[in-house]
Amino acid sequence: MGGGDGQFNVPYGITVDGSGFVYVTDINNNRVEKFDAAGNFQTKWNTSDQPYGIKPDSLGNLFVLNYGNYILQEFTTLGGPVTQLLVGNCGGGFGCSAARGLVLDSLNNIFIADTPTGQVKVLDTSLAALTSWNVSGAFDVAMDQAGNIFTADNANNKIQKYDHGGNFIKEWGTNGTGNGEFDYPTGLTVDSHGNLFVSEYNNNRVQKFDNDGNYLAQWGSGGSGDGQFNHPIGIAVDSSDNVYVVDTGNNRVQKFSPH
Repeated sequence: MGGGDGQFNVPYGITVDGSGFVYVTDINNNRVEKFDAAGNFQTKWNTSDQPYGIKPDSLGNLFVLNYGNYILQEFTTLGGPVTQLLVGNCGGGFGCSAARGLVLDSLNNIFIADTPTGQVKVLDTSLAALTSWNVSGAFDVAMDQAGNIFTADNANNKIQKYDHGGNFIKEWGTNGTGNGEFDYPTGLTVDSHGNLFVSEYNNNRVQKFDNDGNYLAQWGSGGSGDGQFNHPIGIAVDSSDNVYVVDTGNNRVQKFSPH
């Protein structure tokens, strides 16, 4: 833990760009750090206040949600500011409060998991409201290649799947430690085959499901050794389906080969 290059003080969100560079939000240092695929530090830049979720748009620019002041910032991948947008109002009277996770579609519409209000809120790039739907414990969102939306509902310990317009498709999960059960799911990502990976804060593991929610695999346990976790949150995959997990309690990122 620390504030030096390549160090973290409560890392949270993670994403990988098309060139394989990895970006991690570092909450207490109020910054984003950039690494190559081998974990070598590249650069860093400051954010507004407690950066949480981070995702790219179709142009490769990065959107960062700041939990502390409801500001959505957009950056180039070198860290230069492109624009800064206020999310506290979210446009259209949505009234986002303390959003955590986000994902953007091919049109750069922004899907936001607004945890305190228990909603997924969809905005265009001018922050005009497009639609919203209720997910009582919306903590993170992910999108598959078909545009379907997955949400991590950590209030009810389940995953929900919706079509691109927010129409409910299915859900799975209950509280527990067994296969397909969850204890505070926090991070979501989808690989090139449409498989969904879920990080679990309290079970200290990652579970893998196919696109229909069928359980496939899992790994992890509590601890600080290789492959162990201490409250993982952010999760992402690269173009080769390597899996990156933000091991928040251990102030590190771990990389795993395709599962």
